[in-house]
Amino acid sequence: MNTKRQQKIANYFLYSLKFTLPVLFGVLILGFIFTKSVTSPLNYKRPNNLLGNLAGNLNLTGLDDSSYDVSYKYHVPSSEILRYLRKYSSNLDIEEAKLLADLIRKECKRYNLNPFLVLAIIKVESSFNPMAVSSKGAVGLMQMMPETAMYLAPKKGIIIDDQSIIADPLVNVELGIYYFYKLLIRYNKLESALFAYNYGPARFETITSRKDGDIKVPKYVTKVIQFKNYLERKSLIAKQS
Repeated sequence: MNTKRQQKIANYFLYSLKFTLPVLFGVLILGFIFTKSVTSPLNYKRPNNLLGNLAGNLNLTGLDDSSYDVSYKYHVPSSEILRYLRKYSSNLDIEEAKLLADLIRKECKRYNLNPFLVLAIIKVESSFNPMAVSSKGAVGLMQMMPETAMYLAPKKGIIIDDQSIIADPLVNVELGIYYFYKLLIRYNKLESALFAYNYGPARFETITSRKDGDIKVPKYVTKVIQFKNYLERKSLIAKQS
């Protein structure tokens, strides 16, 4: 190959690189941005202007329970949980209710949670109706969003090959308890965790990062805490303690 031919090929190669390199670089940048934007419900980027530790220290209703940074001190048997499941739900048969009561006791013991709190979340979220579906697509007793449930399921060893499984009371509540536990660990306050459970963590942190400090706690938070307190007052466990 003569020198002129070699020079022509080299020039063509350099000319091609002039246009292909910027395109490839742009594709790589877009790919990086896309992968960063597809995050889990628990691993999103926090707002930069979060007001100190506000998200972890909300107590705007006066109903917050600061004891949630320690183990729940009462042992609540399945029979006590079952009593409330039977009282408030007409959609669960006796065998299903027994299995659910055992699950709530076991998972609350695992994560040091108050079973009456879980029952209160179920009451406010779905009124104990396992077939409840929200306008935003949340399903089941604890109103789990399908994408959140799909993300959490492998961490609990649950296989979801059909989204209808998410509405199953046992699957729904197990994932719901685990999700709430993660929020409670993240924010270290009951009120904050409930706020985030109701609004979603990203929206919760956006609201609590407002510079004007005008934060309106949703009625959902008050309802859950008040119903939890009501169940505790009525509980045989509370009367015996």
